[in-house]
Amino acid sequence: MVSADLTGPKADLSHRDRSAAGTHIDLSEFTCLPGLINTHVHFDGNPEDSVDYSIYARRTPAENLALVLANAKTTLLTGFTTVRHVGAWFPNAVYQARDQIRSGEAMGPLILTAGPYLTIPGGGGDLTFPEIPADQIPAESQLGIASTPQQFAERAEAAIEGGADFLKVIASGAVFSIGTDPGAPEMSQEDIAAVVRVAQQYDKQVTAHVHSDQSGRDAILAGVDSLEHASLLEDTTIALAHQRGVALSMDIYNGTYTDTIGRSQGYPEVFLQRNTQTTEAQRAVFKKAYAAGVTLLYGTDAAVLPHTMGGWQFATMIEHGMTPMEAIRSATSVAAAHLRLRG
Repeated sequence: MVSADLTGPKADLSHRDRSAAGTHIDLSEFTCLPGLINTHVHFDGNPEDSVDYSIYARRTPAENLALVLANAKTTLLTGFTTVRHVGAWFPNAVYQARDQIRSGEAMGPLILTAGPYLTIPGGGGDLTFPEIPADQIPAESQLGIASTPQQFAERAEAAIEGGADFLKVIASGAVFSIGTDPGAPEMSQEDIAAVVRVAQQYDKQVTAHVHSDQSGRDAILAGVDSLEHASLLEDTTIALAHQRGVALSMDIYNGTYTDTIGRSQGYPEVFLQRNTQTTEAQRAVFKKAYAAGVTLLYGTDAAVLPHTMGGWQFATMIEHGMTPMEAIRSATSVAAAHLRLRG
């Protein structure tokens, strides 16, 4: 994506060197931006899977790869050329898709993937649901489960050796989960710090799934690079994020989708109630974080939002304080700088 810098004087497009080899455009007066970037994507599932999680135990490896590739292609065709794939129950399928896309065998965006979720047993990243008998839980979905700082360090090391581009920790419970409360701390500060130490040895970043203020503060103090969701952060933790240079990736549109479409798709009532509780809270945090100067990244949590709707969040970001150009930059230059992408 090549775009004029809209913050400066209007660029002069008249100086074009037309040669026999073709048309050359002098871009020295332009800002060259990457294509759209989504920093919160999941390709190995679809929103409607939340109606019956047993589907994750029934899909074969070939079906998982086909699903990942199909969602990747859809994401690219909606305009997102780079995604940060923040964990998967089936990381091997995502690795395969990433490599096929990079080699030109398949169509899709550049994928930076965290590989497996790093999570506690039964936590927000553990594929344990009432619909799935214990003996049918796929072993691949359990690669990041640990209970102590030492075990988390070992899982982090294994994830990087397996091909992870960065690491993802589940610091607190997910909204769409059974048996845990949204925001209930799961990984301790010491657990997260153990992962961060491993990541730093390999010059990798760490992002943390958080909802509560406690888990957000723990993750920041442990040294993560970004927080996802951050629905219930208090003012002091928002200030700490700014002080420590921790970015927030907040899916502030998704609550609208879940409340309207989720009902017709038959989402469990507990999910709908939790969605209502966290949506407006997260939007309030977004406004406060924006006012405080926290780096805000474009991220949609494309596990509960269809991949065809990746761009719908721009309007919501503008409604909650951003200018149109700031919203665009959150998905281009700002995201690229945070992810350390280079041309």
